[in-house]
Parts: sequence; structure tokens; C-alpha cells
Amino acid sequence: MLKNMASQLKTVFNADRSLKIIAWLSLAGLVLGMLLSLPLWLNDRLFPLVPLFSKMPVLPNVMEWVVLLGCLLSLLIALVVQRQVLWILAASLLLILLVQDQMRWQPWVYIYALFLTPFAIWGKQISDANNQEKLRLCIQVVLIGIYFWSGISKFNPHFVQVTYTLMLENLVGAQPGDVLWDFKTLGYLIPIVETAIGIGLFFPKSRKWATIAALLTHTIIIVYVLSQKGIQNFIILPWNLVMMGTVFLSCYSADNAIRFRYWPKKTGKKQVRAKWVLPALALAVLTWGMPLLRFGNLWDNYLSFNLYSDNISYLYVGLRPEIVPEVEPTVAAYFTANEIMEEGETLDVFSWSLSELKVPVYPEERVFKQIAHHFCEQYPAEALMFIEFKLPFDAGKAKLSRCSQ
Repeated sequence: MLKNMASQLKTVFNADRSLKIIAWLSLAGLVLGMLLSLPLWLNDRLFPLVPLFSKMPVLPNVMEWVVLLGCLLSLLIALVVQRQVLWILAASLLLILLVQDQMRWQPWVYIYALFLTPFAIWGKQISDANNQEKLRLCIQVVLIGIYFWSGISKFNPHFVQVTYTLMLENLVGAQPGDVLWDFKTLGYLIPIVETAIGIGLFFPKSRKWATIAALLTHTIIIVYVLSQKGIQNFIILPWNLVMMGTVFLSCYSADNAIRFRYWPKKTGKKQVRAKWVLPALALAVLTWGMPLLRFGNLWDNYLSFNLYSDNISYLYVGLRPEIVPEVEPTVAAYFTANEIMEEGETLDVFSWSLSELKVPVYPEERVFKQIAHHFCEQYPAEALMFIEFKLPFDAGKAKLSRCSQ
């Protein structure tokens, strides 16, 4: 049955059509994500900008709008007319926006950029069979890295205690005392499956089953996100749909081996030599190798596909009573109920970011320091305290610091 289905799909979704749809999905997903998180891409906001370089000048509002609209317009035109020059123009303008603020380094932005990079290189001749082979290889390389490292990152007790518990509660209505609740170690099946998907996509014989498992995984994620209450990261919904389309079109009926050298088609009796697919090698380094550096804090969590693992840090800002009235009312709405400060209030930076910018805080120490610096410039240093922690919150394990630190 699977063989017949694969044969029919190869006819309907030939290589040329499948690759064009993958490019369209990534372009549409990036545009939609940027529109859904529009405050993130503007400098006129309450949440502080976190530039890549501390002394980098901020773009004036007019210039910022020119760059943003130029980027979005290039992407929108590329949806209709997929041209190499449009992808390169959009990438250049997007890079300017990303350097201006590290909060924009969201995982979906990074993944869309990885998907679109090979199209910027070979998209001009997408109908060429050799280019199709290389394009598909690049997409598969990225997918393998995403699923494998996303699974590996979930092998930690924080995922089982926080995310898996929420999944049990929201998806099946489990409560403390229920069988599923008591056997939380079953939560480790999720990272096992996700890691297995990454490995399965590497081998042609297991690729169909890995694709089916990936589609089921994304379906569960979508249902889980929709089932949650309160402020949620709904921007990941279109991202998951794009991932479903991309893994299906690039992997389900593909029987190619993952090789970084290919043999171009012979022209008559002319002999050809195997050539390295350098972009695929570069993508393999980024998506397979660089995430290893995360364990030494040498590569970022989101760039390592450490996603929904709860193995990341969060930030609270403690404010003494005398400066609480000076806080903007829209920001004060994110004071937590946790009684961390004996006197004063505690600001939940994660909830503030998710509400105002529509994305979570970029979970890196250097970003937290710049956010802390923003508060230290506004208020007396002795009236502030910064709390860095991992979920579930435990005051005894939190890292406390002051402006002087």
C-alpha cells in the first residue's frame, strides 16, 4: 500500500513541483510569522532592543520601516515570482533587522532561512535535474538536524516535569493521582521518537515511516498549543504546518541516499567527476555539528533546535516598592504572583515579551544582561535584582544578580 501511495505521490508531486511548493511554504511562513509578530520588528516599543553589538546605532523609525517593508515586499513578490535576486534581496534586508535586535533570532526565522538558502543559490535553475537533487539534499540535511537535536534536547527532567505534565493535563485531562501522571517517565518516549525521526530521515528505507511519525508529532504539537489557556506562542502554528509540508514533500517518496558528493548527468560520451555539494556540507555543519557546542555554552539554544524542552533559562526582574509606581502600567501587568521579593514586585520578562512582541525571550545570558542593563539605566541600582532560573521555579536554585554584576 505504501509503495502504491509513494508511486502516485511521485507522479503528482514531481521533484520540480515539490521543491517549488517547499520554497513557497517557507516564504509564506516567514512572511506570516513576521506579520504575526510585527511589534518584534519595530524599534518603537517598550520591550528593550537587544542589538548584536552594544554600541550599534539604532535605525531611525522611517529607515526601519523602509527596511522592514522592503524585506516583506521582496518575500511577497517571491511567493509569486520565485527569483534568485528576490531571495538574496530579502535575505540582505532581513540580516539588517536581525543584527539590530537579537530578540528576532527566533527558531522559526532561523529554520526558514536554512530552507531558503539553497534556493538562493540554485533557485534560478530549479528545473535542472542536478539542481533538484542538490536542493532536496539540502532540505533533508536541515530536517535531519532539526528533529535529531530537538529530540536530544528533551532528554532532561525539566521537560518531563513541566512540558510533559502540561501536555497530560491539556490533551488528556490527566490530574495528580492518575496513572499517566504517576508514570511521568513515559514522557521520555517523546524525545526518543523525535530523535528516531531524525535518524530515520537519514536512511532511504526508514524515511517513509519517519515522515509519518513527524507528521503525527506536529499534529500533536498543534493540538497541544491550541489546548493551552492564557498567553501562548501561537506563532508556532504556521511554522508547524510548514514543517509538515516540507518533510512530506522532501522525504516521504524520496529514495535518495544522503551523500555530499554527486555525479552530474553525462553529456554524450563525456566523462564527469563527482563534485562536492558545498552548501549541503555547510548546512550539515550548522544543523548537525554546531548544536554540539551548546553543551559547552558555545552555541545558542534556539540555533541548536533546543525547542519546547524547558531546558532553557528564564528571567525575572525584582523591583523594590519605591520604584514600582514608576513602571509603565502595560509592563506592570506582568508582575508575577510568586512572592520572591519580601517587598516590592517581580516582573516576568517571558510573559511580557510573549504579550508585547508575540515571541518568547531569546534565552541567552548576553540577552538577559542587556535587558538587565536597560532597567539599570532607568532605575536606581540598589532597587533592582535579577533572577535567572529554570522551570519549575525553585528559589533555592535561582541565580541572583545586581546591576553591578
